Amino acid sequence: MKLYLYIIFFLIASKGHAQLFGFVKDANTKEVLAGVIVKNINTNQVVQTNRYGFFSLRVTGRTDIIVVSFLGYEALQLSTDSVDRTTPITLLLYPAVQSLNEVKITANKLSNPEEPGKIKLMGAKIRELPLLLGEKDPLKAFQLLPGIQETSEGSASFSVRGGNKDQNLLLLDEAVVYNANHLFGFFSTFNPDPVSQAEIYKGAFPAQYGGRLSSVLDVKMKEGNKESYGVEGGIGLIASRLTVEGPIKKEKSSFLVSGRRTYADLLILPFQSEREKTGYNFMDFNAKANFILNPSNQVFLSYYTGLDHFYQKNKIPRRESYLLNNTRLKWSNSTFTSRWNSVIKSDYFLNLSLILSKYYMAYTEGTEQDYYDPSRFNRLKLYSDIQDFTLKLDNDYYIRPTLLLKWGTKNTFYQFTPRDFHYASNRTGEENIQNNSPIQNAHEGAAYFNFIGKSHHLFYEAGIRLSYYTPTKSFNPEPRGMIGYHFSDNLALSGAYSKMNQYIHLVSNTGNGLPTDIWIPANKTLRPSQSDILSVNLSYNQPGWSFTLDSYYKWITGNNEYRSGVSFLGITNLNNRDPFLWEDILTQGKSWNYGYELAAEKTTGRFTFWSGYTLSWSVSKFDDLNKGKPFYNRQDRRHILEFTGKYKLSKRLTLSSNFVFMSGQPLSVPDAMYFREDPYYNYLEVYSGFNNFRTEHYHRMDLGMTLKNKKNKNFWDFTIYNIYNRKNPYSYSIENTFDLSGRNVRPVLKRQWLIPILPSVSYNFNF
Repeated sequence: MKLYLYIIFFLIASKGHAQLFGFVKDANTKEVLAGVIVKNINTNQVVQTNRYGFFSLRVTGRTDIIVVSFLGYEALQLSTDSVDRTTPITLLLYPAVQSLNEVKITANKLSNPEEPGKIKLMGAKIRELPLLLGEKDPLKAFQLLPGIQETSEGSASFSVRGGNKDQNLLLLDEAVVYNANHLFGFFSTFNPDPVSQAEIYKGAFPAQYGGRLSSVLDVKMKEGNKESYGVEGGIGLIASRLTVEGPIKKEKSSFLVSGRRTYADLLILPFQSEREKTGYNFMDFNAKANFILNPSNQVFLSYYTGLDHFYQKNKIPRRESYLLNNTRLKWSNSTFTSRWNSVIKSDYFLNLSLILSKYYMAYTEGTEQDYYDPSRFNRLKLYSDIQDFTLKLDNDYYIRPTLLLKWGTKNTFYQFTPRDFHYASNRTGEENIQNNSPIQNAHEGAAYFNFIGKSHHLFYEAGIRLSYYTPTKSFNPEPRGMIGYHFSDNLALSGAYSKMNQYIHLVSNTGNGLPTDIWIPANKTLRPSQSDILSVNLSYNQPGWSFTLDSYYKWITGNNEYRSGVSFLGITNLNNRDPFLWEDILTQGKSWNYGYELAAEKTTGRFTFWSGYTLSWSVSKFDDLNKGKPFYNRQDRRHILEFTGKYKLSKRLTLSSNFVFMSGQPLSVPDAMYFREDPYYNYLEVYSGFNNFRTEHYHRMDLGMTLKNKKNKNFWDFTIYNIYNRKNPYSYSIENTFDLSGRNVRPVLKRQWLIPILPSVSYNFNF
């Protein structure tokens, strides 16, 4: 820590150079733009704005010509004679005018050859895709890219390069989202309207990120329009949304509020009887405000909350009275972020964040038999939550035009309530049963240093993250490095290595992101997980086109899997009052994942598209499973092919399409069944190995059409999911046919499918 403070003091006190520094913003909304290219024509030096829109560029002190460019915006050119270089300046970019006749329609590129493993999607691009039920979901959009696959059809949960779903770090304005699923996984918690941009890292992780093994999804909300008020929203078949933004004080502060709610419960209400009522709804609420204190300081406040509620009530007549059943399931995410940006010097930018995040799940079930005297009842309650408090400091120091130093610290304090279980009844012996996992606390700390530089045709990153975790007293260095070479303006080759540590585990009985998934801390028995990732990237770019070829190898230790024959959450015997231990139902092993990803993108003209092909392997090994032999795990899909295209017929009418093909995934099924030698007709299942069966291939095509009005603000969005009604396997079950006289049992594997051809329509407005 003393060394860290010394470095800060040295950098602040060091002698400055002639710098042009400040922020790049959208001219219409005054929102900052990240990733903008700022180039000094005189010296040929180039920098990019950071995620907060800040840049710092060395100038000669004479008359330099500066060019500012960003895809989708008109380029800006200015002379250093016309600006004040003693204070931060604001450069405004105007959205480019799209001319259909000249075929100059452009879109943001997904990737940058100098940032291999990183993919960025702007909010406008996400909203152009034909997706399930017409919801323009950032998570569903990323699932159409190579190396990223949905864990099951329609699910917002995803796997990156063979990793488990809990190995993805999900951030909303820097706050962790622990369960990003609505509607049991068919929607994500990310309402598309307030999203400005979303970035995912599937390799070459910068040192400022940590805590997960496979990917980082970083979603940034809009700041709110500082110039004028605006309303945006949409009305769909099962959900509607509304966003309002505008200035608090023009050019100085702004706000944004956004809400979304499904009304599936209201639609089915007229078709239900008084005896049986079932309902489900979810809602999201986003709010953000920002205040420019002065040219060098700005404050942001961001808040999100989401809630899902499922309920079922049954009233069954029995003789003189009723049997009453009541079931409720709720789960909720909440986040709060406060940030302070400060330009300390012309070449030194600081961001300080205070972050809160919480996720909880509550399940209640009750039965009352009021035809008894006195009436009999029993009630069950299961509760789980995770909450954290984070203090984070990030610094950018521009050592010279071609070398940037990023460093900072992060401290996260966790509180886990893995399982709070209560059962009450008025039956004798069952009056009050409680079996809980104790509340647990943990502290995860980290400090990082990362150098990002260029030297002629060479570009590189070199950094290290030092992480510390208190329950296991683990201190782990996590080296990160990337080096690349531009053979020409169009062709680049790079290689990267990253080490990651994960100190919290997800206990799950499905791949769908259900609310029954439980977060638990690592301890001396369930050790932290660790990954080593090696990747190589070859990219070729020319105007309007880009091609990338990636190869990767990822080693993971500390993977979790269920022991054979255990019950999820350990709820099998209500009278078992022994302390519940997660170590009793989980075992840890290792896995290795490797593969190749080929991607192509076209960004100009009437017809634009991106497509990808992935060839991959994912293998696991557990001492307690499959007799200690390696096996292909659930994430192993040998071939994945994806295509997303858009054709602009006119200024008002656009057609779009998705196509996805995935090889089947491994699954454990019995090879045979035999009756035991006892009089009770119990039978024994026999397996030749773990994940000994591979499911059918998955494929589907989606179509979409967007029809805008003459002013191009309001539009109708039509989508057809699964256009040729492919009955893709969602789950499998075993149905047994018994011959008791001959003491034979014949297992039959049954396939269940879930989503047929599904049309949807929504009306979207913006004024």
